[in-house]
Amino acid sequence: MGDNIEEWYIRLEGEAFDLIVYETYTNYCSIKFHYAGRFTDSPNKQYVDGEFACVDMVNNTDFRIDLLNSVLCSLGFEDDDVISLYYKIPLKSLDIGLKPLVSENDTSSFLGYVHKHKMMYVYVELVETTETSSDEDGEGDSEDGHSDVNDIIDEEHLVDEVEVNMSAFNFQIEGQDEDGQVDPVQPLVTVTEDDLEVLDYDSLERKEFANRYLAKEKIRAYSVETMRNIDFKRNDKRRIRAVCKGVVPSIT
Repeated sequence: MGDNIEEWYIRLEGEAFDLIVYETYTNYCSIKFHYAGRFTDSPNKQYVDGEFACVDMVNNTDFRIDLLNSVLCSLGFEDDDVISLYYKIPLKSLDIGLKPLVSENDTSSFLGYVHKHKMMYVYVELVETTETSSDEDGEGDSEDGHSDVNDIIDEEHLVDEVEVNMSAFNFQIEGQDEDGQVDPVQPLVTVTEDDLEVLDYDSLERKEFANRYLAKEKIRAYSVETMRNIDFKRNDKRRIRAVCKGVVPSIT
């Protein structure tokens, strides 16, 4: 993490330090490092289960990421430790005042507060890394080493596939009617003469509905109930004409 910078030092536990010294050494400040702990969730975010160390006589003109790394080395961190650094804006809570301390721009923002606040607070968060492992024989893993959920087979609930001859069905989308409404998809079925059934139209009652849309819904419901292929023809504003194209053959 870099060589130590000589001017700063870590204050011994129990040793007193008077911040009034910075009235003379105006380009210096102290930093209280909180480390080996963790943040709690917001609201009322806290840093718990950790330790702290005060670093005094930090030269603001030399303050940079290398200096932070040197302090962390002195506190026992290793070069391969993955950490996140934050500082707290003075007089702000951790919920709203916690800022990253990673880049040179971050250090510049940090230094913007030290002219008025000679004690700054820095927090160290150790990032835990996890390694993924695969089975020795490689079973259950995809090419990238991870199991694919699509490869999981529920043998208890397997269902046999059934082949259905769909050659007699031809679906197409009808165009818009006079009112701009699009009829739903309707099956056009190829039928033979034996599938047709003669209807006595004179015996059918004349039905009146409140509007054309309600009438269409009733006719569609009738076609489903009787398994008939009914097609709507072009109509005027008061009447709807529907043509029965025969019985929909059942699939056996």
